[in-house]
Amino acid sequence: MKKLFTTLVILSVALAAKAGYYAESVLSVTSLDGSRISVVIDRMHPTNPSNTVYINNLNEGDHFVRIMRLSGSRYHPVYRTIFSGMVYIPYATEVVAVVSRNSFRIREQRPLLPPAPQVYELPHYYQPYQDYVCEEDFNQLLQSVQSRSFESTKMTMAKQFISTNFLSSRQVARLMNAFSFESSKLELAKYAYQRTVDKQNYFVVNDEFGFESSIEELSRFIASQG
Repeated sequence: MKKLFTTLVILSVALAAKAGYYAESVLSVTSLDGSRISVVIDRMHPTNPSNTVYINNLNEGDHFVRIMRLSGSRYHPVYRTIFSGMVYIPYATEVVAVVSRNSFRIREQRPLLPPAPQVYELPHYYQPYQDYVCEEDFNQLLQSVQSRSFESTKMTMAKQFISTNFLSSRQVARLMNAFSFESSKLELAKYAYQRTVDKQNYFVVNDEFGFESSIEELSRFIASQG
């Protein structure tokens, strides 16, 4: 039953899209000598006189078309029929016709293509969701960093790992704990921020600082990241 319902929904959407865009064809008629013409189709009201006339929203099938040339003065217009007869309009097509002083012919039939899908650019700060690194890999990094004596070596190792992996806020805090100097903790916290998947929880790293000034500087840095 569920499968049948899904099929019906898909079919309904397809038919709606088809009816809303593809089913409506277009007839355009251009006067080759530049004179103004008016077109009556299916006995509707004549179009306003113009060198080129476009008629939209036409269904597939035969349509009665009458094309008249406008002459005379502004106050005494005279219409002379150039063509009167049936014209077949194909499905989802623009029919391009031309008229001269005494003739009518169809020059081209252009299939109407569906509109191209609109592409939306994501904001520069948008970052697709990424899961943070597994605990096993993170613990291996943490052990390697803790085994080093120099802060500079620890920082290099940590940044290399962070540049190719995403962390959670708590993992960043644990990694900061492996550093001895306040300046190193702050540098790491700034570097890891953009590679953290749960930035809303980044406040947990503040517990690793020994000075309020470091917390304030990190807050200003985060604010500057938008």
